[in-house]
Amino acid sequence: MFNKKKNYSSRNNVKEYREQLQLDQKGLAEKVELLAKNKYNLNIRLYWKTVIAIETGKYIPSLQLAMLLAVALESTVEDVFSIN
Repeated sequence: MFNKKKNYSSRNNVKEYREQLQLDQKGLAEKVELLAKNKYNLNIRLYWKTVIAIETGKYIPSLQLAMLLAVALESTVEDVFSIN
């Protein structure tokens, strides 16, 4: 019953949402850092290269980072990230 392996793939719309807000990767990284610090009292360091890696699917963010990205992109985690 549970022995079947399923291959799941993830997809994200970070780039599309980022471009709608007219942000570059560095701008999004800075927005996430400010949001984390000012609204949630979290010390997060996000580099623009990490944003590129997330957009290209080479890096899957933690749940915390995915949630911060979604808020910064003025959307929801479900709209920004999906699993097929």
